Amino acid sequence: MPQYQISSLLPHQYSACETMVRKSFATVAAQFGLTRENCPSNPAFWPSGQLAADAKDGKEMYILSSKDKIIGFIQLVVIDNTAVDLAQLCVLPDQRRKGCGKQLLDFAKKRAADMGRQKLTLGMIDSNLPLKKWYIKNGFTQTGARIYSNLPFAVGFLECSVAKVAFNPLLR
Repeated sequence: MPQYQISSLLPHQYSACETMVRKSFATVAAQFGLTRENCPSNPAFWPSGQLAADAKDGKEMYILSSKDKIIGFIQLVVIDNTAVDLAQLCVLPDQRRKGCGKQLLDFAKKRAADMGRQKLTLGMIDSNLPLKKWYIKNGFTQTGARIYSNLPFAVGFLECSVAKVAFNPLLR
């Protein structure tokens, strides 16, 4: 199994990471018919400079890398005193089903717990059943769904308790 490292995203990595995020989300955009016109906020269509703007907004960002290549990404946003939102989680298509997403998710849970929060939340395309099943398998429960007039899909909301999360210290 390849060696993976999770680290904070640094400013000199923003451009490479934006390219990786767009490539990762492009498969989802194609699967669900998302375009720049009907869903411009989807990460498949992020403009250059998005991550710099997100950093200024206080979003925490981490990358998963292997041999100095960025292959995964998570973005965390503090919601309140009890919750952190997993705003983004993505892995390059050719690196999926190798445990990369789980490593990023476990890191996000640990980070939320380290911040003193009790839960990790997320929103996702509600009809993406394989992804929803994966999150549920990894401790999440669905708390609702909502249709927004500006999105071509319903958003499903999930959350997971992070009070007692086991963490592998070898994954940094």
